[in-house]
This record gives sequence, structure tokens and C-alpha cells, in this order.
Amino acid sequence: YDYNKLKRAYNRTFRSLFYVDDKEATLINMVQLGIDPVEVILRKVAGTLFKNICDSSNLLIQSLTSPLFFSDSCIYKKWQRILF
Repeated sequence: YDYNKLKRAYNRTFRSLFYVDDKEATLINMVQLGIDPVEVILRKVAGTLFKNICDSSNLLIQSLTSPLFFSDSCIYKKWQRILF
């Protein structure tokens, strides 16, 4: 996915739904209304998915996520960038 396109679309939708002028700061309005910015939503989703995968009782998933292989994988590194 293209993160910048996703973020622009999310912000544009927010401004449209809440009648926020383009010149106003979108993030400040989101915080004032208690709406999570796209970065927070992605972090929450990634965190939940990561936790569910690590807590899985499926033997195949457990073997794929063992520290021997998983900590050097591309997906693990991407999750670490998103979460931390």
C-alpha cells in the first residue's frame, strides 16, 4: 500500500465529514474531537495482529514466529518500525 495516499485520503475524508477547512490543521481537529489519526490506527491494528500471531496456538504459526527465524524477517522489522 502507499502510506501517503492512505493518509491523504483519510485526512480528506475527515475534513469532508466534519466540514474542516483545508487551511485548518487536520490533526489538531482530530485530537479535539477524539478521533485517532491514521498513524494511531495503523499502530493499533499492527499491534493487535502482532499480539494475535505471537499468541497463536497453531503449530505452524508458532514455528514461523520462533525467534530463530522470525526476528530477522522483513515483516517483523516492519512491525517494529510501526510499533516502536
